[in-house]
Amino acid sequence: MYWIRDTYKTGREHDLLLFLLIIFSIIAITANRPLILLFVGFIGVYMFLIHLYDKGIGKKLVLENNRRSIRMFEGEEMDLEIVMKNQSFLPLFNGYLSFTTDEKVNSERFVRFNRKQKNHYHVPLLLMGKREALIPISLKAVERGVVRLKDIQFYVPHIMNFEQVILSYKKFYQTEILVYPKLIPVSGIEEFPYNNFGNQVTQFSPFEDLLSPVGTRDYEPTDPFHRIHWKASAKNQTLQTKVYERNRNISWTIIVNIAESSPLGNVYLSPQVEKYLSQAAYMCQAITKQGYPIELYVNATRIGSRPFYLESESGREHLKKALELLTRIEKDCNVMPVTSLLHRVDNMIDDSNIVVIIGELSDDSLHYTNKWSRRGNNVFQVIDSINGARLTEVKSERLVNYDAK
Repeated sequence: MYWIRDTYKTGREHDLLLFLLIIFSIIAITANRPLILLFVGFIGVYMFLIHLYDKGIGKKLVLENNRRSIRMFEGEEMDLEIVMKNQSFLPLFNGYLSFTTDEKVNSERFVRFNRKQKNHYHVPLLLMGKREALIPISLKAVERGVVRLKDIQFYVPHIMNFEQVILSYKKFYQTEILVYPKLIPVSGIEEFPYNNFGNQVTQFSPFEDLLSPVGTRDYEPTDPFHRIHWKASAKNQTLQTKVYERNRNISWTIIVNIAESSPLGNVYLSPQVEKYLSQAAYMCQAITKQGYPIELYVNATRIGSRPFYLESESGREHLKKALELLTRIEKDCNVMPVTSLLHRVDNMIDDSNIVVIIGELSDDSLHYTNKWSRRGNNVFQVIDSINGARLTEVKSERLVNYDAK
C-alpha cells in the first residue's frame, strides 16, 4: 500500500472509546444495569466499524504514477494532469490533494502558501465510489530547472467520526517538469563560409561526391575529358558531362564555460550561468533548424568529475536532448576549470569545423583555440555588446569581430 495514514488522532480517539467501554461495562455489571450494556454494545459496534474503515482507507485509493516528462520554456503555461482512482464503493467527500514543488513553477489558482522556498498546493477533490478523477493543474514556468512533486498527501473527513484523515503518499512520484532555459539570441550563426568536404548534400559547394552521380548536362569546353558521359552522349547525339552531388561538412561543437576563476586561481560557478545556458539553448535551436549536427560540452561536473556532454547528432530529438541537458544543470553544481574541459574536448573533437565557446575564455585556453585554428577549425566566442550577443572569431590569440571582416 502506497498511502500511509497519520495514526496520531486515530490512536487518541481509540484510547478514549476503549476507556469509556471499560468504564460503562464495569458500571453495568456492578450496578446490575442491563440497559447500560446496550450502550456498551453500541460503543463496541461503533469501534468495530471505525476499525474496519481505518483498515481499508487508502488501500483502494490509487494515484496514477506513470513515468513522464512535461517540457516547458520559461514563461509558458501548461496543464499538469493528475489522475486519482477510488476503487472502493465508499465515496470520499470534501477532500483535497496537497503537494509541494519548488519555485521554478507556480499556479495562481492552487498555491495556498509559500514556505522555505517551496510552493504548497491544495487542490479540492471529490472521489465517488468506483470512479476516477482527472485533476488539471495549470502551471506557469518561472525559471529553468527540473521540478518534481513532493510531500503528496490526501486529506479527507472520516465518515464515522468526521475527524480529518491524512493519507501520505510514500512512493516516488515519477512525473518531472522540465523548464527549458529561455532563448537569448546570438547573431551571426548563418554568416560563415563552410568550405569543408563532407557528406551533407547542398546546392552550392566547391566539393562533389564522385560516388553519387545525379545526372548529366551539356558539355562545356572547360569540363575535363574524363567527365564525359559517353552513353548519354551517344543517346543525345551531343556531348554530355556527368553531374555529381555537391556536398560539404558543417558540424558545430558548442562549449559552455559556466565557471569563473578568481585572481588566486580558484574556480567557482559564474553568476552569469543562466545567460550562458540560455545562449547555448538558442544556438542549439537555431543550428538544428538549419539541419546541422551539434555536440555540446558544459563544465558542470557529474559523478566521477565528468562534464556534461552530448555527442554530435542532428534532428528534433537531438535538440530535445540538448535542451534537457542544459535544463538539468543545477544552480549549486560543481564546476571544473575551463582548461580541463578544453583538454577533454581536444581529445574527442574530430571533424567539427565550427567550435563556439560561451563564457569566459582565459589566456590559458588560447593554447587549445590556436591549435584548433591551425588544424582548420573555425573557433568563435560569444561576445556581448550593446546590440546583443554575437559570434566573434578567436584567432591568433586575439578576438576578431567576424561581422566587421
